[in-house]
Amino acid sequence: MSRTSDYPIRGDGATDIAAAIETGIVAGSLAAGARLPTVRDLATDLGVSPTTVANAYRSLRERGLLTANGRGGTSVTAMRPRSARRVAPPIPPHALDLARGNPDPQLLPDLRPALAAVADGLASTAGRSRKYGDGGNLPALVAALEPRLAADGLPIAPVTMVNGALDGVELALRTVVHPGDSVVVEDPGYCGLLDLLESLGLRAIPVATDDEGPLPDALTAALARRPVAAVLTPRAQNPTGAAWSSSRATELEAVLATQPQLLVIEDDPLAEVADEPLRDITAAGRDRWAYVRTLSKTLGPDLRVAALLADPTTNARVAALQQATTGWVSWLVQHLAAFLLDDADAERTRTEARRRYGERRTVFKEKLKEHGVGRCRPTGGRCARARSSGSRARRGYASRWPSSRSSRPACWQPTLRQPWPLRGATSRRSGLQELGADPPRGRATPASRRRS
Repeated sequence: MSRTSDYPIRGDGATDIAAAIETGIVAGSLAAGARLPTVRDLATDLGVSPTTVANAYRSLRERGLLTANGRGGTSVTAMRPRSARRVAPPIPPHALDLARGNPDPQLLPDLRPALAAVADGLASTAGRSRKYGDGGNLPALVAALEPRLAADGLPIAPVTMVNGALDGVELALRTVVHPGDSVVVEDPGYCGLLDLLESLGLRAIPVATDDEGPLPDALTAALARRPVAAVLTPRAQNPTGAAWSSSRATELEAVLATQPQLLVIEDDPLAEVADEPLRDITAAGRDRWAYVRTLSKTLGPDLRVAALLADPTTNARVAALQQATTGWVSWLVQHLAAFLLDDADAERTRTEARRRYGERRTVFKEKLKEHGVGRCRPTGGRCARARSSGSRARRGYASRWPSSRSSRPACWQPTLRQPWPLRGATSRRSGLQELGADPPRGRATPASRRRS
């Protein structure tokens, strides 16, 4: 047994040693930056070979838990726990939290007609559930999706229904990755995706973005590091709202064409209410590709369902993985989604949502500009990219802007708490109403500075 900062490291094999160190990291006993014993010292303490300890350290480095610092030794990576990324800090009274990017409940379709229709459809089974082995893709949902996918220029390919966007991305990734492999991601990027990569033991290669998507030169540099997959967002990117322009899509396609075997996954989270057209680059001449379109963002977070299209090899592997794990997406959920895609009232709600979200982004930009929070460029979706000086951040406008010098992708969200100074209840109330929020009553208190 060896002790590091009063934490005992045990084990007689690489797997046991790595597990002991990971347990200490998760429990907080080995804090970020804590220096571990040298390979030789730990091997001597545990009575194992240096190769065994080196293998344990390597496996943890590949998963991003440890960092090699040359002569500085090996230390615990400075990284927020996965659970902390998605839990917003406490919000002061009367401050407006704009960080979550949740849909406005008033702009989601009414589920009651869909629930009633699905209940009526259970008459043939006397209200009972289907049996095991009777799952799979609901033909009615696939039929409702196919013309929408075709209208966006996507190739004709088998549609596989999955349990939400991240489930689809994970299934696609698992067709090619092994622990320690690298995956290209946008920087700043979606926290949930970074969490997923960590859980799979994968390393994220960050690619800088602007309002038109990933920068071609940054993507070229990332591909030189020999990733096995790339996960990209063609429009309504979280957290920046970026959408690929036609010229940028052409540039990205040319860069990716240099590695046709790379699995390129497009995550299209807000397709049903997006302002920008889809500029798909996955299927044109690529050997490996996948496209994921979730319905949860527009039909409602409780309807965890998404469509996945892929090349024949990836599609077959996804089907096998799904069969071995979740099996299928609940037919009750699929029936609800199919009804809502075909329902005229639900379609009018989506049209209204698209219009209202666009208006709110414009108001948001104008309100920030009025008070000196510049360079806010809302492009699409429910996110916007804004820069704010440190003084304004201290006054409660924003948290931080991720550094372009970081070697890791930023798990950054636009944690704007109070988008304009409170010079009286009237101006704040009118501003919040313009954004569609319910204004609080009473005197408001500036939000303290937060870091995501």
